[in-house]
Parts: sequence; C-alpha cells; structure tokens
Amino acid sequence: MIKGPDPLYAISLLHSFDLLPAILTATPHALETADSEVGSMQRAVDGLRTVELLLSSNDKLPALSPSLLEVVQNDKSTRARIRLAALLTPFRWILFEEKKKKIPLVDSVIRDGLKLGSMNFYLNGIPPLFKGAELIRKGFPDPLTTGSRAQIGILLRNTSIHYPVVGAEWSSSLFFALVQEVVDCWSDEGLDGKISYSKQGT
Repeated sequence: MIKGPDPLYAISLLHSFDLLPAILTATPHALETADSEVGSMQRAVDGLRTVELLLSSNDKLPALSPSLLEVVQNDKSTRARIRLAALLTPFRWILFEEKKKKIPLVDSVIRDGLKLGSMNFYLNGIPPLFKGAELIRKGFPDPLTTGSRAQIGILLRNTSIHYPVVGAEWSSSLFFALVQEVVDCWSDEGLDGKISYSKQGT
C-alpha cells in the first residue's frame, strides 16, 4: 500500500469506501485512555497528499532545499516511513496510558492495528517523527524567524530529531515537520493559500 506505485490513489480509494478506520486503529484500551479524540480520516489522506506534493516538482509550493529532500527522495526505507507517518496524522500528538505511562497513540496503531514492527524503523522511528515535529513547532512558533545557531544546534541534537540508530536524520525530521504544518492548510477545495498565508503571519 505505502510502497506501491501510487500510495495516494490506494489510500484515497480506501477512504472513499470508509475503510481506513478499520485499518488505522488502536486497541480499545488505547482509545479509551487516549487524552484526545482521534482526528478525521481525511487527515490521513491529506497527510499523504502533502508528502507527495512536497516530493514532486509542483508550482503550488516554493521549491524546497535539496538538503531537505535528499534522504527522503533517495532512501526507500525513509520514504516509506515518512509516508506511513503522514498517514497516521489523525493520531498525532495523542497519548494513551499503559502501565501508568503515557505512550503515543501512533505506537498502538503501528503495533496493534497495522501489526508492523521494526521493519523500516516503523515502530521505533515513527513516534519520534511526531515528537520531533512537535518540538520544532514549539521551538520555532514563528516560521519567519530562524532562531539562533545555538538554539538550532540544541534542537537538532535532540534524539527525536536526529538519531540514526532508528533511522532519524535531521533532514527527514524537518521534512516531516513541514508536512505537519502544510497538512493543516488543506480544505475541501484543496490547498488553502489563505490559511497557509495566515499561518506564516502568526
């Protein structure tokens, strides 16, 4: 599905038949103890659509730096992980309780719903992608301000952003953080330029 010739078409087709909730699901316990409601499954489609848009040459968005795209474009494992993570956007930043610990809900979806393990660093690599995106969003709330070199250096040393042991590279983490920003700009009519513009100004 994710590694097929047209992942976006496959996911869109599943969504049109309302099948995604049966595929992207966590355990009943995880859902019952979650600290927030799961988002719309349309977010899953929008997340994957954003990845494909950013990876393609498209005049809807400014060209990205080659250094941001290189690993995602050239490494199949990273690309598959980014695509699957984007598909899990409806579960982003939601925590559930297990053995008195707070665990990302995406963990249960990957492990218990999709039955995926460490292949392509899915189980141990996707939760850090969401954590890294959250850290980047909080660290740089104003996208027009780059921050100091020291601030950037400290952020990039965080293991949720750069930790090659689980396949996390700073460039792929920044790419995924961008995906999570752009995904909020989709509307029923497509990519909403007005929302995108307003986010730049906040």
